Amino acid sequence: VEGRVEENKGGDSLMATEKVFGTKTRTPYKKKNYKNADALGKVVHYIFRENTEDEEDLIPELSGGYGVDLSSTRAIIDDMQMIKTIYGKTDGRQLRHFSVNLSADETAQISDLKEFAYEVCGYYGKEYQTVFAGHRKIEDGRERIHFHVCCNSVSYETGEKMSMRKGSLQEFKNFVNAKVQEYGVMEEAENRQDEANQEGE
Repeated sequence: VEGRVEENKGGDSLMATEKVFGTKTRTPYKKKNYKNADALGKVVHYIFRENTEDEEDLIPELSGGYGVDLSSTRAIIDDMQMIKTIYGKTDGRQLRHFSVNLSADETAQISDLKEFAYEVCGYYGKEYQTVFAGHRKIEDGRERIHFHVCCNSVSYETGEKMSMRKGSLQEFKNFVNAKVQEYGVMEEAENRQDEANQEGE
């Protein structure tokens, strides 16, 4: 899977981070930026841990999506490809791929992680076909959850390609921060907002 381009990461390991993948790439995808024809299939299989060595960290019940048939990864890929074909935009970047990584405290305090994931992914899902899958890590005896998100690069609403304009990542960070606050993790969210304010200075 291609490398990370941007990351919201503070020094406090208890703070959530958001990562966007697909600009800085690793071989054999160097400089392709998810423009390779098989990129969509590879990323969907990766986040749902099919044909990978990381199957044990998948949380099957923490998965979902918008605008696609979730019965299988094949159905997800076909539905996204269909939208590309309908709008005649099968070339270029095939997808957007990012992750939201919760701290151990956030993982423990958010009462409904699936609902939280749906709300976060709805930021893009209201216009782009989007799927997510949760993965778990155990660090120092505590569970930490992160979920990967894959968005079709073509909007099912307008047929336009997704553009990551300057400032769009910060807007997404702010959205995630607001959702964390809604779920009652106030201290973590306030710390993250302080960091965001410092970055903007």
